[in-house]
Amino acid sequence: MQGNASGEITFSGAGGTVTVTAAVEWTDITDVPPMTFIETHHTVSIEAEHAISRVSRAGVEWKTIENYGRTLSSVKMFPAGVSFGQPEKAPYLEYRVLVRQEGEYSLTAYLAPTNHLSPASGLKYAAGFDGQAPVTADALPPGYEGGNHDNEPWCRAVMDNIHTQVTSHVLAKGQHTLRFYGLDAGLLLQKLVLSAGPLPYSYLGPVESYYTDK
Repeated sequence: MQGNASGEITFSGAGGTVTVTAAVEWTDITDVPPMTFIETHHTVSIEAEHAISRVSRAGVEWKTIENYGRTLSSVKMFPAGVSFGQPEKAPYLEYRVLVRQEGEYSLTAYLAPTNHLSPASGLKYAAGFDGQAPVTADALPPGYEGGNHDNEPWCRAVMDNIHTQVTSHVLAKGQHTLRFYGLDAGLLLQKLVLSAGPLPYSYLGPVESYYTDK
């Protein structure tokens, strides 16, 4: 169950009174499992280390790097240097989300501004929901040349201290499980943001959403 409510807050002082009208979205979380991130204002923001599970493949596992990144931390595949050609063979992270509406959502991955480890590779990953076929993406845009001061994509990544990439997913209203697969070595995930519309510009991205902890 979910809905909206509104109310007024009145502040008095310094010879005047100001009334602010506030609107609140609410969701009944009585039967929602732990570590479920709740959509608020059309957005679900998740710090990378807050996965409900981390699945290893071929001896490669996800580990947290504390205090690395723009906000909380990063997660990276270890041992370093191992890549995967297919998502079904790759290690993955799982996250649980609850969305308030049916429709198309954008998933923005915030990744450390790492260069690819070889000319033949990129910084590819895949993302999918509820066991459906995942969508593969590359954090490095076409024409990316790491270390080339005349290369606009590389300069932008250095100035912003981040790579971002977006995939699209159609979701039904309710709970979903997101899987994030690491494909190319060198990938460091910092944050995931699921949004039902365009994200307002901000340097760090939305703060982490509320999640159930019962």
